[in-house]
Amino acid sequence: MQAYFAQSRLIRTPKDPSRFRVEAFRRYINRKYGLNLKDYHDLQEYSISDYTFWKDLWDYEGIVYSKPPEKIIAEGRMKESPVWFPGSLWNYAENLLRHNSDAIACTSVRETGEITNYTFRQLRSMVKDLAAAMRADGLKVGDRVAAIVTNSIDALVICLAALSIGAIYSSSATDMGAKGVLERYRQIQPRMLFTETEVTYGGKAIDLMPKAAEIVPNLKEHGLRRVVLLPSTRTKRYPQIPSEWQNCTTMEQFLANGDGRPLTFEQVPFSHPAFILYSSGTSGVPKCIVHSGGGVFMNNLKEALFTYDLASNDTFFQFTTTGWMMWNAMLQVLAQGVRLIAYDGSPFYPSLHHFVKLLDDLGVNVFGTSPRFLAEVQAAGIEPLKLGAFDAMRTIFSAGAVLTAPMFEWAQQAFGPDIHITTGTGGTDICGGFITSVFLSFYCEAIFSGFSKLQGLPVALQ
Repeated sequence: MQAYFAQSRLIRTPKDPSRFRVEAFRRYINRKYGLNLKDYHDLQEYSISDYTFWKDLWDYEGIVYSKPPEKIIAEGRMKESPVWFPGSLWNYAENLLRHNSDAIACTSVRETGEITNYTFRQLRSMVKDLAAAMRADGLKVGDRVAAIVTNSIDALVICLAALSIGAIYSSSATDMGAKGVLERYRQIQPRMLFTETEVTYGGKAIDLMPKAAEIVPNLKEHGLRRVVLLPSTRTKRYPQIPSEWQNCTTMEQFLANGDGRPLTFEQVPFSHPAFILYSSGTSGVPKCIVHSGGGVFMNNLKEALFTYDLASNDTFFQFTTTGWMMWNAMLQVLAQGVRLIAYDGSPFYPSLHHFVKLLDDLGVNVFGTSPRFLAEVQAAGIEPLKLGAFDAMRTIFSAGAVLTAPMFEWAQQAFGPDIHITTGTGGTDICGGFITSVFLSFYCEAIFSGFSKLQGLPVALQ
């Protein structure tokens, strides 16, 4: 460990802090209570010493609700699992879809070069149509909706439509085998399953129907009542549905069966489940990890505001599949009016050079990646600043593994001295981060390579 830290060198010395959202939040709390929190460290201490912090965050994030909370926290069925904001009623999807403008909400990008923009108004309309079809098919509060989908506009719409009804959503990536999918989805007994039928990865077409043929009959013994097939991401055509697959339809026909009802948001408690994630399965069958919509929304919108300093019309790109918790965590940027990049495919196709250039072409402000990706870029001898100006880029956030001090230094040199290179640590069990590096620290604290700068709000680490 000592040898690791010996490699760390000073990257950047402090400058005068500018006006960042976490600073505005600190001043907001000072004014509200007549406190004198001087800096982020004082704010962090306040956040772990007083539950009032959470109500401050509720107000600051502008949570949309139909009934306010009676208190901040109450005793739950288990001591370790208290009830947050008891008495409140709200809806996760309503909060993500609070914007309804012609600004771009999501840019769906496929490795084939297909790029499609969807406005907040279009996204809301797509969710409305799918939610109407789901309700017409009998989906109700508490039902589980499972999906085997790429990181695309389809995954986003399926998720938000399900959550608008108060259903619980769970997704897996298309590269997971049938055994892995069944080990997870048999436990949650989904009422509906949405699945891709053909995808491309690394330039190769992958037929998913044989895998679906293993999964569908098995899940029908565990409560599955409806299967919806998505068209090929390559040809946009549907496969022939096997005659023995009862209650199976295409997405096109499923939407046509909707009754056109307006989009309504089922009001549920703050602690109502929204997502089911899973442990890795390295020590047996994967364990279900159930996350409340309120917890995921509030915690990760906090990250969008304070870690990334995101604002309306910014662009956020987290490279992930739908099977990683980062997919669930990234959705919250939509509530801030931020454009979300949904990328489907391999970063190595058609080439790594092409992918790196794409970051500049899309005007990405914050890019979430991994040390492995940065190592591949370095090994390929790619010089990013020769591929584009990267003048929109502010932050590159590395997660999933340790970002070593040498790789930290290389990334800083490769992408430029004014880009915030940072790393953090978190987990699927909280669907969020423990240690982070708020954008503010890039300007007002010394930066050392390989270091995670700060404990997150409100995280108490020993």
